Amino acid sequence: MRFRLIAVLAVLLGLVGGPALFAQESDAAPVEFYTMGQQSLQLSAGLFIPLFFQSFGGGGSPTNLTAGGAGALHWNVHLGNNFLVGLELSGSISRSPLENYLLMLPITIKGGYIFHIFPVEIPVSLGIGVNLIKYQTQSHADLILKPAVSPMWRYNSSWSFGLNIEWWWDFQFATGDQDSSQARMGHFLTLMPTVQYNF
Repeated sequence: MRFRLIAVLAVLLGLVGGPALFAQESDAAPVEFYTMGQQSLQLSAGLFIPLFFQSFGGGGSPTNLTAGGAGALHWNVHLGNNFLVGLELSGSISRSPLENYLLMLPITIKGGYIFHIFPVEIPVSLGIGVNLIKYQTQSHADLILKPAVSPMWRYNSSWSFGLNIEWWWDFQFATGDQDSSQARMGHFLTLMPTVQYNF
């Protein structure tokens, strides 16, 4: 009889105390890798891939450009552990079959969200700004959007290493005496190994 009473009490204590223990574990504060106002610098360099041109009506055409090189300098300000805003200065070079070079210099501001899967961080961001372009004797400034994802391995509290993947979406509108048929969008992809310093 005494053994049965002890067994019943043990089961009741388990039912009452078990959830409390699990609640204590689940209430543990998440690890904060970034705090409000913390900053980071990223340096990226790698491959620039021209994809296709697209009219505003939807038709597509090849770029007739070779793969080239790209680089970028990013300055980010963290708004907590997950959100960030930043400024990015990028550049790329590619060439046509006739050895004419296309130079692009996008300057963008961005906002992003960081997914944490320690020791990996995956920032997802969207940048918007101006794209300064030069091809032969022609030069102009376009609107550009830059969605990006950047898987990073957090080496320690100061340094991270990863790959910055960006889609450059350039909007070239017809200006001046240009015919509206000359307006188009350019789609380009960059794959750039990246090093990040946090301070």
